[in-house]
Amino acid sequence: MELEQVRYKVIQHIRKENRETLKNPEGHRDYLQRLFREQLERERPDMSIVELRELSRSLALDVMGYGPLYELLRDPLVTEIQVYAPDVVKIEKDGRFIMSDVRFRDMDHLLTTIRGLVGLAGKRIDESEAVISCKLPDGSRLHASIAPLEVSGAFLSVRKFPKFLTMEELIARGSLTEEAAFYLKQVVEVGLNIAVTGIVGVGKTTLLNALADLIGQDKTIAVCEQVVELQFRRRDVRRLEEKPPTIEGTGAVTLDQLIKEQLRHQHDWDIIGETREKEAYYVLVATTAGHSVMTTFHAETPRDAILDRLPDLVMLSKEGQAHQDRQSVERKVAMAIDVVVQMGKIDGKRRVVEIAAVGYDGNPVIEPLFRLGYGDRLERLPGNGMEMLRQKRPYRNWKGLVV
Repeated sequence: MELEQVRYKVIQHIRKENRETLKNPEGHRDYLQRLFREQLERERPDMSIVELRELSRSLALDVMGYGPLYELLRDPLVTEIQVYAPDVVKIEKDGRFIMSDVRFRDMDHLLTTIRGLVGLAGKRIDESEAVISCKLPDGSRLHASIAPLEVSGAFLSVRKFPKFLTMEELIARGSLTEEAAFYLKQVVEVGLNIAVTGIVGVGKTTLLNALADLIGQDKTIAVCEQVVELQFRRRDVRRLEEKPPTIEGTGAVTLDQLIKEQLRHQHDWDIIGETREKEAYYVLVATTAGHSVMTTFHAETPRDAILDRLPDLVMLSKEGQAHQDRQSVERKVAMAIDVVVQMGKIDGKRRVVEIAAVGYDGNPVIEPLFRLGYGDRLERLPGNGMEMLRQKRPYRNWKGLVV
C-alpha cells in the first residue's frame, strides 16, 4: 500500500464532500484523522489499532502542513528546530541544541512537510526556487532549501517567534544586572543611538524589543523590519515590512526603501529590526536627520561592530561606494552609533556581555562601560565613556539624568 495513494483518496473525498476542510485543515484535525483511519482500515485491515491511530494522525498532520514537527512547533520550551535528514532532527532547549526523537518516514515525507509549512506562509518551493525564507502564521521564521542546492536532499530550520520580555524579566533571567539595565533605560531616555550586536541566536531581537518598550509614551516610533518580529504594548507605532517580489520578479519593496520612506516623516525613534545589507547606509542617514535609532546586526565585539562590520555593510550600498572612502565611512559610523550592547551565550544562557560607548577624536573610540567580569557578572568599568557621549550629543535630554 502506498501512503500517497491513501492520502490522494482522502483528499479527493474531501473535495467532493467537504471542501471547507482544505481551507482550514487545522480546524478539522479530528475529522481528517477519522477519514484517514477509515481509509486505512479499508486498505490495510491487518493493521493494529495502535498502528492505525499513529498513521492516521501522521497523515492528518501532513495535510495540515506540519508533519511530524507539529508537537515541536507547539512546545514552548523549544526555541528552534533544525532538520538535516529524515532521521536527523535537532532542537534548541534552554540555549542548547540536542537531538530529537522525531523522525520522518523518508525524504519524500520531509519534502512534503517542507512544502506544507511553506504553503502555510503562502509561498512555494521547488527545484526552480530551491531556497526560501519566510514567516509562519505564528510569526516563527522558516528557512528551507532543497535539491539541487542541498546535497543531502533538504534542510529545514524554524526559529520560534521570540517571546516578548520586559527589561525586568530579562534581569530576573540573569540576562543583565539591574545596574546595567538602569544605565540602558537612561540611554533610551536621552535618545542615544543604540546598536545591539552579537552572533546568530544570542537574543539580539529580544533585547531590542525590551529597549523599545522603554521609549516614553510622549515619543513617536517608526519600525522597519524584513519580517515582523518586534512586539509592542502600545498602538501608536508605525510598522513597515519588506515585501518580496512576485512570481514575475516585480513589486519588491526592500528595507532600504522602507527606511527612506519613513525618513520623510517626523519620528522621534527609528527602529530597524536587523541591519544586514545596503540599508546600513540609510541607518546612518537616519541618525543625521535628528532621529534616534535602534537596530541590531551581527558582530563579534563592539570594536568589530564599529570598525569592521557596520562599515562593511555601508560600503555595500551604491551611495556608500560612490561618495565615501573607507576612512570617512568609519568616521560616520563612529559619529552615528553612540552605544553598542554586545550579546552572547554563556553556559547556554543569552546574556549581555558588554556595553560600550562610541566616540570620535580623529579616530573611532570604543570605550567599554560594562563587561563580564569575575563569576561571569556584568561589572561597571571605570572611565569617561559617559562624559564622551555628553560631549558628542550635547543637545540631547541629559537634564536630571545620572548616567
